[in-house]
Amino acid sequence: MKFSTGMGWTGAMCLVLAAPAYSAVVGANTPAPEVSAERLGELPAEERAVWADYIARSRQQERFDRETLAAELQPGESPPPPPVAGSGKMPLNKDAAWYGSAEARAIADTIVSFQTPSGGWSKNQDRTKPPRLRGQRYANDAETMQLNTGSFDAPRDRYWTFVGTLDNGATTTEMRFLGRVQARLPGKDGEAYRASVAKGIKYLLTAQYPNGGWPQNYPLEGGFHDGITFNDNAVAEAAMILEDIAEGHADFAFVPKELARQAGAASARAIRPILDAQVVVDGKKTVWPQQVDALTLKPISARNYEMRSLASAESSEVLLFLMRQPNPTPEVKAAIEAGVGWLKAHAIYGKAFTKVSEEEGRKLVDKPGAGPIWSRNYDIQTAKPIFGDWDKSIQDDVNNISKGRRNGYSWYNTAPQKAIDAHADMMRKAAASGAGAQPAADKPDADIAIAAPRGLTGAIVCAEAYGAMGDGVTNDTAALQKAIDATAARKATLVLKPGDYLTGSLFLKSGMALRLDKGVKLIGAQDIRAYPLMQTRIAGIELAWPAALLNIYGQRDVKVFGEGTIDGDGKVFWDRFQAIRYDYEARGLRWAADYDAQRPRLIQIYNSSRVELGNGPRGEHLRLTRSGFWTVQVVYSHDVKVSGITVRNNVDGKGPSTDGVDIDSSHTVLVENADIDANDDALCLKAGRDADGLRVNRPTENVVIRNSTVRAAYAGVTFGSETSGGIRKVRVHGLKVVGPVRYGILFKSAATRGGGASDIDIRDIAVEQAETGIRINLNWFPAYSYAKIPDHITDSPAYWKTLTAEVPREKGLPLVRDIRISRVTAKGLKTAVELEAYADAPLHNIRIEDVDLDADTFGAIRHARDVHFARSRITSRNGQAVTLENTENITGLL
Repeated sequence: MKFSTGMGWTGAMCLVLAAPAYSAVVGANTPAPEVSAERLGELPAEERAVWADYIARSRQQERFDRETLAAELQPGESPPPPPVAGSGKMPLNKDAAWYGSAEARAIADTIVSFQTPSGGWSKNQDRTKPPRLRGQRYANDAETMQLNTGSFDAPRDRYWTFVGTLDNGATTTEMRFLGRVQARLPGKDGEAYRASVAKGIKYLLTAQYPNGGWPQNYPLEGGFHDGITFNDNAVAEAAMILEDIAEGHADFAFVPKELARQAGAASARAIRPILDAQVVVDGKKTVWPQQVDALTLKPISARNYEMRSLASAESSEVLLFLMRQPNPTPEVKAAIEAGVGWLKAHAIYGKAFTKVSEEEGRKLVDKPGAGPIWSRNYDIQTAKPIFGDWDKSIQDDVNNISKGRRNGYSWYNTAPQKAIDAHADMMRKAAASGAGAQPAADKPDADIAIAAPRGLTGAIVCAEAYGAMGDGVTNDTAALQKAIDATAARKATLVLKPGDYLTGSLFLKSGMALRLDKGVKLIGAQDIRAYPLMQTRIAGIELAWPAALLNIYGQRDVKVFGEGTIDGDGKVFWDRFQAIRYDYEARGLRWAADYDAQRPRLIQIYNSSRVELGNGPRGEHLRLTRSGFWTVQVVYSHDVKVSGITVRNNVDGKGPSTDGVDIDSSHTVLVENADIDANDDALCLKAGRDADGLRVNRPTENVVIRNSTVRAAYAGVTFGSETSGGIRKVRVHGLKVVGPVRYGILFKSAATRGGGASDIDIRDIAVEQAETGIRINLNWFPAYSYAKIPDHITDSPAYWKTLTAEVPREKGLPLVRDIRISRVTAKGLKTAVELEAYADAPLHNIRIEDVDLDADTFGAIRHARDVHFARSRITSRNGQAVTLENTENITGLL
């Protein structure tokens, strides 16, 4: 369906105006057309007969359903009360054995009893209740619904509605549940369930429109229910279950070949209307609406508050179905790329849709670091979020719709992240297999696509024009900030003449570049007051903390490059930390020292996007040195590229906690061509600490670290210890670890962190000087990891209470799984491998392949399942074998 921003479209679509800067009603919803014989003239002549036949069969099927129900009662006999509405309670995530239990069979019996004569099911029924009684209706009580009110949701017959539907996961969920139960009952005990599934398959085949889509309800009930329905994933779920049946999924292996073939053909037919329903605006494919007119495939409305729109959650499920196709056509590929790209571009950060009070309920509020979330609905023309209300108004601010409607609908969601993640996996697999021509950014030598800064002009702004001296004596903070502001206003590049610029915190702005040429040095002020307190995240918790020397905070389209130097001159802050640390350790407060010894980071990239830092793969690196604390922190950000930097923090002493690059609850980040000498983690991935990190619950994902050198550091590459939001989909390769380091590869966490790490691929790592080659330690540094305020301390900072908030063990245990480590070499190690988790949260699926480790002792594996070594040489000079404790399926060690 195509649209142009130059004109509206008429008929059933009302004109939706672009939302102004203030909140406003921007349109009114109008009803959807139904599928009827009177409308068949809208179709080409050759298509009318098959649609007329479909409509006639639907009417016939409805009569059959009604007559079958009526025949269950004797003349004059009153029917039982209708079933009571409730949640389905048909779990699909239990262990396989459970589906053979009496509890599961009781649910299955109820499901079978409520199957309509047509073969579908109604929705929103508690399947743990007793089976349907003779003469009892198939659907819930709708007698209280008012007719003739103008509501788009008013049924034609309040006693007969949703009698067979795909809404809210109905029919497909029942079929999947029955499939699991029958799989545990291969004999006569499972026959009734298999027959019910087969009947359900035939229902889906019969309900499918001639063009391949599905209505929400079948037999047809009129109104928006006749639309091809992406809402609640109706079409996608129908197509996917039929695809599973055709492919012989274990739960449906019993289905006769001919019926399975028909299922596969029906699933394939669904692709055509899906492709045709993808909305095109100004010649570009976007995503899908919640539903479309079955005859024209134009977007239509549903209930009063469900307007024609671009629908993020429904589009995610459609994309997941398209990405399942084993041999996608170029048209399918183009639809996927366009849809995923649109979802990425319209993610919302720094906001949360959350309960603000009992009186107000949920509202959209500012929340630094939050996201990504997506609006449920976007205006087709402007791609801005829109919201509906009972009165059919369309508004541009969710906070201004009525309280009941605001709190009774999922106006914001995170579903698109599933499609984005699946797409990233698909592209990696395609690139690895060499299948098909892939975009350059997705080839194995590129790993990841990072959106570059946009809109920068070729204009140059000179800092000296704004009073910057660069004499190493004058405080240039104010002059440099004025120059920065002017540069951003012109979308220009700020250039400094060679010199030493003494400065406090600087705040770069959207749409600018900062070029530091050779001979240019920014030198951090040594007074902590030069770094104003601001809300940020430090070591896994949100708190007020001194700003960094260079800040990209809530900005986009920023570039920092050149062959110059950013020098934190941080020794005064190092010394302050060491003094506090020694004092706190003696008092059992080691965990608080890092937070109380406030120190400026060198560079903070916070809640920002399309940022580039460094000089790239060519020429001399941008030099970063003597940071007071972490050197580069990328937090709550995405599309960030750090390329061509040199970090030197062991100058003028050894800077404690001077990490090289920390990637913190961010996604789509590339770090490459870095040369790091630090006194803590060199390349580190983080995602929040303990209760605060679990509250924020924001992962670090889709990260590539490659082609870099690590010199002195705590580890070559580190995951954690802040793991609360989860660290996943990370690729690390091409590291040279010169050392000395304590660990070549390190995963660290604690029993209060939660989250964990998964889908990690580490390869081609050369370790020259380390104590341990590969270490997973999920009970790391207890004196730091487990915070407790001594009883005698009654007055403490608020963040101490944050740090000491209790985390239940079931939420606090981190899970580390699906890790692949390959082609790692190291000599002169004390210990080759140390892998350790918890008995009630063991490591799982760790693959160590093609490694060559030479060590005094092999090491140990504790609390682990499915650890596989392949084609590896691990030399233990003391001749002792690996120590195993509470392990299962450890292979490849002999």
